Amino acid sequence: EVVSYPNRIKTRLEVIRYQLSVIGVEKE
Repeated sequence: EVVSYPNRIKTRLEVIRYQLSVIGVEKE
């Protein structure tokens, strides 16, 4: 669980980064 916790945060950051990139594409 100690290892999966940081992985969970990393996944969340990647999802946010993906959503931001999608928004950027829509704006362009």
